[in-house]
Amino acid sequence: MIQQDPVPRGPAFLDFGDFRLDLANRLLYRAGEPVDLTPKAFDTLLVLVRRAGQVVPKDALIEEIWPSSYVSEATLSQNIYILRRLLDPEDTRRWIRTLPRRGYRFEGEVVAVDGDPAAPAGLPEGASAASVGIADIRSLAVLPLRPLRQDEEGVFLGLGIADAVITSLSNLRQLSVRATSAILRYADGVEGGGGDVAAIGRDLGVEGVLEGTVQRSGSRLRVTLQLISVASGVPCWAESFRGDYDDLFVAQDAVAREVVRRLRLTLTQGEASSFARPPTESLEAYRTYVRGRYSWNRRSAADLRRAIELFRQAVSEDPTYARAYSGLADALILLPFYGSARPTDAFRQAREAARRALELDDRLAEARTSLAYTDFIYSRDWPAAESGFLRSLEQDPSYPTACHWYAFMLTALGRHGEAIEMAGRAHHLDPLSLVISTDLALAYYFARRFEEAQAHLAGVVEVAPDFGYAHFALALCFSQMGRHDDAVEAGRRAVEILGDSMAARAALGFSLARGGQVVEARSLLGGGDGALIGGSLRALVLTGLGDSESAFDELDLAIEDRSRFAVLLGVWPAFDPLRGDPRFPDLLRRLSLSGT
Repeated sequence: MIQQDPVPRGPAFLDFGDFRLDLANRLLYRAGEPVDLTPKAFDTLLVLVRRAGQVVPKDALIEEIWPSSYVSEATLSQNIYILRRLLDPEDTRRWIRTLPRRGYRFEGEVVAVDGDPAAPAGLPEGASAASVGIADIRSLAVLPLRPLRQDEEGVFLGLGIADAVITSLSNLRQLSVRATSAILRYADGVEGGGGDVAAIGRDLGVEGVLEGTVQRSGSRLRVTLQLISVASGVPCWAESFRGDYDDLFVAQDAVAREVVRRLRLTLTQGEASSFARPPTESLEAYRTYVRGRYSWNRRSAADLRRAIELFRQAVSEDPTYARAYSGLADALILLPFYGSARPTDAFRQAREAARRALELDDRLAEARTSLAYTDFIYSRDWPAAESGFLRSLEQDPSYPTACHWYAFMLTALGRHGEAIEMAGRAHHLDPLSLVISTDLALAYYFARRFEEAQAHLAGVVEVAPDFGYAHFALALCFSQMGRHDDAVEAGRRAVEILGDSMAARAALGFSLARGGQVVEARSLLGGGDGALIGGSLRALVLTGLGDSESAFDELDLAIEDRSRFAVLLGVWPAFDPLRGDPRFPDLLRRLSLSGT
């Protein structure tokens, strides 16, 4: 059974010097200003303050702060070092004294103060919980919980709890919650502390950030959380949950409900009932699914194949697990771009997986988005695709991938103003996504606003110089601007980073051809290992070489093979040399793109 740790009885606050410990909200203030502390640093300080004047042995401290788990003395020493630097950086031994071979002793005089434990202590006169932002938070990021033991199991456990809480809160109309895809980049660890976390919140464009730690010790589970107001950097509240690991889904539900209660949200009957539904009855399937999402986000061919393997394993562990099917669809959709999978095979399987996910749970916005994307690329059923994207956004307005892929479809249809607006909305929902930032630039590129596209891509490359997709887009953009040397350089960088990506090789081949380096450009079309197997991508290079006959042959194959790039034929500037040929309108008719 999962339990919330009770609010401490006795005094509400402990004062020493110009500091105040708020026991109910687990906060430390100095002269009314909040001091950033990790949960374990707070626990360490609290034990010492409560036993002020007494020698607390190191073993006793470790046992009280990290019960039922192995923690070295070095971890305790690090906490003590942090506390000393925070309490008095000029005289680090003023408050906490080390007694060799015995332990630590808190030296200050401590005064217990009664008060209202529901209100944070030490705030400026007249302030309340609302003034530090809790009542006003209507946009939230839930970061992966940090494991107290830095191992793979702990990382995935922290990510899984965050993902489950995000899924529950995403169903609420009163709250905008950043999608799991937006916070996956923090799964490898985020340092705690209001200042750092508030900066992440600003980067993500939210008003509040939920962060914390997770600890599993055998069959026991403990989750410690705090909600931080991004505007003030002040923790609004903190809470701990503990219970059996087998009750993990109950813990996730308890966390989501506590967030709703603290933010004073009013739920509809449908929203309230959705909290009670665990995603699967199988913990093993759930753990496998989380690992799949982690690999999916890494976006390399090897990682996507690993994600597909893990999602299929999760499905075998629980054939009724809708989100595992949805994850499988997402991974299959990306594989043709990052690897060398045939689009026809990948999209057919993705379509089947998305349909199965919706049969099991028709409320899954991510599965509906994947199905709409296959309607767009695979079936080329434009009305069905648009209806699916709009339905997905109606179900979850905060899902950035729905906006992202819908923008791609609007671009293909030549609705450039709407495409740029929708891509901008995706960027607002996930401002740190390099893929979305790059595709926003490509929306400008396909709209023939090359200067704006290049300027936006320059910003992406400045932030992430090793992001290969941005170099791919830059190569296309520079070629269209007549900057052939820059285009070739960007194309080479894309190939260097992305390796076996046929898209990167095509961008390099096109740039070489446009720059007059014909022999090397043709070498990229050769057979054997690493050949460009995507027809529209081969056609790109052939068009750059001026070989229109071969380009039309390849485009014919690309349309049959359901290449994701073929649908852009109506708006792609690189194919302008082919537009005067009477065969070109026929290609557009086969794609149902005559209007573009």
